[in-house]
Amino acid sequence: MRRVPFSPLVLWLILLIPLLHSAYVPFLEYQREAILNGELWRLVTGHLTHLGWTHGLLNMGGLILITHLFSSCWPRGQLLSAVFFIACLCSLLLLVLSPSLAYYVGLSGVLHGLMAQALLTDRHYPAGLRAVVFFGLLAKVAWEQTPYYSDALMAALIHGPVAVQAHAAGVVSGILWALLINRRIVWSKFKSMVKN
Repeated sequence: MRRVPFSPLVLWLILLIPLLHSAYVPFLEYQREAILNGELWRLVTGHLTHLGWTHGLLNMGGLILITHLFSSCWPRGQLLSAVFFIACLCSLLLLVLSPSLAYYVGLSGVLHGLMAQALLTDRHYPAGLRAVVFFGLLAKVAWEQTPYYSDALMAALIHGPVAVQAHAAGVVSGILWALLINRRIVWSKFKSMVKN
């Protein structure tokens, strides 16, 4: 049985804090105007808040799954660095590329980023499998940006709309994080994935 790294435990506890009382959410959520007026903590904390328990538990489940499957991608302390980088860049991309998105809560953008980074930097799963899943992730995110995508089922489950722009921004952020931490390794792995 794998030991759970320290960083995911810290992150899971952090994710629980806003769920304890919904009164904290307005002070932590991504609010476009507040960020533009200098409340920069929202670039990160917006990803740590949720619409409610269902939304929070779904995101925590996703975090548990990703960190368990790809635990080797984040040596001690590196998961928190990855989350911080992906959250900040994801929020900045939303600010610049999605000016109509006034509010956002949830970890799904960061989860998409962690998944993209893990698929590019993992050393344990076969390259061909990672390539299929990576391109599947890209296809999913691309489909979400089309008018054919409907978030009705998920929106009913989490009691709010799904900000699919955050999924795309998260994937871009995760790819950039992977490139930053493993420039040479990622390039050689990408070439081997394409050849297979």
